Amino acid sequence: MAICVQSVLAACSLATSRFAKVETLLDGNEVFVSEYFTTIANSGERKSAADGRAMKGVMNVFERRHRQHEKELAQFNAELSQLSRGDPKPECPSFRSFLVTEPTYEGLLKAISSGAGFIGWFTDEAAQFFGGFAMSKENRAKSSGGLSKLWDGSVISQPRSGRDSVAVIPPCPTSLNLMFQPVLLKETYGDDFLVGQGLLARMLPVWPESNMGNRLFKRPSVEDRKRVKGFQDRTEHLLEAALETQEEQRILKLSDEAFEICREFHDQIEAQLGTGGKLAEVSGFAAKAPEHACRIAGMLTLFEDEYAVSVEGDTMKSACEMLEFYIEEFKHLRAAALADVSVNHAKGVLDWLMVNYAPGDAFAKEALQQRGPFATRKAVPLNKALDILVQHGWIQALPPETVVGGKARKAPYRLHPQAGVAASGPHRVAGDEHRSEPAS
Repeated sequence: MAICVQSVLAACSLATSRFAKVETLLDGNEVFVSEYFTTIANSGERKSAADGRAMKGVMNVFERRHRQHEKELAQFNAELSQLSRGDPKPECPSFRSFLVTEPTYEGLLKAISSGAGFIGWFTDEAAQFFGGFAMSKENRAKSSGGLSKLWDGSVISQPRSGRDSVAVIPPCPTSLNLMFQPVLLKETYGDDFLVGQGLLARMLPVWPESNMGNRLFKRPSVEDRKRVKGFQDRTEHLLEAALETQEEQRILKLSDEAFEICREFHDQIEAQLGTGGKLAEVSGFAAKAPEHACRIAGMLTLFEDEYAVSVEGDTMKSACEMLEFYIEEFKHLRAAALADVSVNHAKGVLDWLMVNYAPGDAFAKEALQQRGPFATRKAVPLNKALDILVQHGWIQALPPETVVGGKARKAPYRLHPQAGVAASGPHRVAGDEHRSEPAS
């Protein structure tokens, strides 16, 4: 569900961001309704499939406009070939780009300069950004700082190649949905520079538990298809309208009820940011939560009605509830990224044991070495993982030479009898304070 919602919200962000800015709690501080999203999931979790459905209306507009540009460019070239010396040259048609997939930071600025008035960066291969040239040691300050400025709505000055002057990039509503695999957690949410600089505080993240193994095929109903098609049609309509409008962005007001709901949310967050507070360790992200809520509420309001003039209370309430979820996701990601790799190995071993054994069953270390998770089949990582599981009570070491499977074993263990009960609750990697554990 979280993967699907990220793609839907990102498409909403792109489709609505040109129409209006939204008020925040601070007087005179109106912000774009555009948002940054990150989706962390393993290969095979169907990130691309979900994104393809959510982005179908967007792609319809992009492909249609691109085909029209190709026709105009062909006509331009034909006219150019017929000119005689001295004839005035026709103006070369330009393509106003509003969507990029694999840009560098410079490429993103170039796309903004094409003049669409808004931009979206959507990719299911964000590892090429976070693990590539743009975020190398030499470039990450420029790239992360630049993306933060785009989210803030700041003017960006870019030196022109070979010239003394600079190009001024005006504020532009920028939507992102960057998808990558958990292998990059340490390079992202474990990177103190990115966390301290503020880029990750501007991104709404999800890292849902895997649902692989439970996704039995189900043919979509007629109603399902209609609802998906309706969403795609709506985003297509909004994008076409956004590309045609010449109006300045208006200001979307907060109703009195919406303002009060957001104010209460702000104060609830603020009370937990002090030293020792529940949100102290993720203060950068949590402090931006009220502004994120205003952006989400504005986005949802405009998606329903692009001519709306105010955000109502029920929409703001929903947005604040969503930010409570995102705060917990950010905490979980930060904890997991900073955790020892041995803890993640231990979780992989535990997951395998829970699938292959019943609570209370005995098992031999050899079974894990032969058939267990690939990452922990070698002695060193497996021994560390088993030690962690023993320490936290998930498994119990049995006396050497205990008979398991009809044979005396050098390193026998038993899965805790209450492991099945514990696993019925939230079951995530170490670092999540809500993780269930068996009683000692």
